[in-house]
Parts: sequence; structure tokens; C-alpha cells
Amino acid sequence: MPIEKLFLEGASELETSELMQILVRTGTKKDCFRTLSNKVLNKIHEEANYRNLTVNDLMEIDGIGLANGSIIIAGIEIGSRLKEQFKNQHLGKKITRTEVVADVFIERLDHEQKECFYIVLLNTKHEIIGDHRISEGSLNSTIVHPREVFKLAVKKAAYAIIFVHNHPSGNVKPSQEDILMTNRLVEAGKVLGIEALDHLIIGGDEFLSLKREGLM
Repeated sequence: MPIEKLFLEGASELETSELMQILVRTGTKKDCFRTLSNKVLNKIHEEANYRNLTVNDLMEIDGIGLANGSIIIAGIEIGSRLKEQFKNQHLGKKITRTEVVADVFIERLDHEQKECFYIVLLNTKHEIIGDHRISEGSLNSTIVHPREVFKLAVKKAAYAIIFVHNHPSGNVKPSQEDILMTNRLVEAGKVLGIEALDHLIIGGDEFLSLKREGLM
């Protein structure tokens, strides 16, 4: 049962459907709580912006009443707020070493199953003024175009930039494509007057700095 599994193994070991089963708690004569939980998840996935969901929307599902619907909406809102708070907590932080950025993304990309490419934007004092996900690829590749990378950097008046992407395999060794892409981005930054300070590859709880390895 999900509650026992959560107690014994921790919440991170539960699938999303199992977490929802804890919130739904009970089923109906027509649907067991597992089936009802999947219907709730399907309803959430159908909504382009799940934070727009209301209790009334969930109550359209047979078996979800005011109490269950309210608990689910409250859980969604708490998760969204905590995610936003975590995302913004590093803003304004001065980057004196790449470990600062690596720590942020090791935590953020912990359970990511696809390669994702981020940029971290810095001001003239090397303080973080924002970070943005530029692309999301397959299990082992992503497509990054300099135009998309530096469009945001120019818009935010960034002075410097750090590239970050993950290897879901956990192996932080850069591929030849990683190195070529990095050098292409570095050259594009030079043209625009935006210095590329580093490119970090995250894998599990480890990271590799292409700058430190002399690869950029």
C-alpha cells in the first residue's frame, strides 16, 4: 500500500500514481482508489496549466467530492509554491566558484529522465539574475541553438552566462557533440559581448566543468 511504502522507503520511492492514491484515499463502488487516482492524474494532465484547475473541475470525476478535491488542489498548490521558492532562492547569489551553480542543478535535475539544457545569467558582479530551460531532449540528447540561448541573455541584459545540462545516465563525461556545441556557444557569446564562464554537466550527484577540464 502507498502509505506503508512511503513510511518504509520514503516519498521519493513512490510513483506519481501512488502519491495520488494517498491523496484520494478511497474508491467507489464503480472504481477502486487506484483507478480513481489515475482518473485524477489524467484530468490534471489534460489541463495546460494545472494550477488553473479548481475543486469543481475535479468534482466532475465521479467519486471525487469536496473534501478529496480540496486536498488534491491544496497539494498541487503547495508543490507549485515550494518549487517556485526553490527556483528563486539562488537569485542574487554571487558566483565565486562553479560548485554554487552545480549544487542548485544537482538538486533540481535529480529525477530528470531527459537531457535538459539551462542557462544561468549573471550581471556585472557575477550575481545570478535568472536561469532558464532552453531545451529538453530525448534520453541522451538535446538540441541547443545559439539564437535561443542568447535571445534571453540579451533580453535580460546579462553580462555573463553559464551553461548547464544533465546526463540522465549519470556519466558526466562530455561527448564530442557537447564540446562542439559549447565552443559554438562561446563564439556566439563573444560576438554579442556576453562572456561564457563555464559549461557544467550534471550526472546524479556529480558534475563536470568543461572550463576546468580545459575543454572551452
